[in-house]
Amino acid sequence: MNKKGAEMTVGTLIIIILAILVLLVLVFGFTTGWGNLWGKISNFFGGGNNVQTIIQACDIACSTRAEYDYCIQERTMTGKSFVADKTRGITTEKSGTIAKGSCYAFRQSPQYVQLGFNECAEIQSCTLVPTPDTPEEKAYAASLADLAKKRDELKAAEGRLDAAKKAAVDPNAPTASEQTAIDNAQKEVDDAEKAVEDAEKDVEDKQKLLDASRD
Repeated sequence: MNKKGAEMTVGTLIIIILAILVLLVLVFGFTTGWGNLWGKISNFFGGGNNVQTIIQACDIACSTRAEYDYCIQERTMTGKSFVADKTRGITTEKSGTIAKGSCYAFRQSPQYVQLGFNECAEIQSCTLVPTPDTPEEKAYAASLADLAKKRDELKAAEGRLDAAKKAAVDPNAPTASEQTAIDNAQKEVDDAEKAVEDAEKDVEDKQKLLDASRD
């Protein structure tokens, strides 16, 4: 009987302890916010921190001269006590445990540079855009994103043209099939160049509309 009573006492004690822990979690969650709670739990156990992963992805985008990936693409960084920097297009969520912005934005923000974001000498055409709020700001940001994509497409087309020329056995006298491949690749480059020109014009137009809205 004593043994059975002891087992019941231990079991009851465990239930009481678990109930207290659940109560503490509920109180903390409702008073500080669930996002903050999960962020603290994640950081405590060493999970949910992808800062180095984002830095590595940005380094790859830079080294491959992927303009859209580096200048525009939004990255979601987790695991730190982040602060928003809307003048550079960086926002935060879940009580600062999540930060969103482009590689270029993180690199330009002093508080994020210290995390280890490297300078990108390979890409010099990025434009820093504050977090868009008005329709004109959103249109301007979208035009910049489109321009970055068009420039990447031009780089890819130029790469295919270069590959087509190198594939010719005799560059000075390519065969009919080799010349066809070169001509097709050249047309892709011409089309891509025209697309870039149109996108640049669109950026200029959106910039004028944005400036006018601020006057």
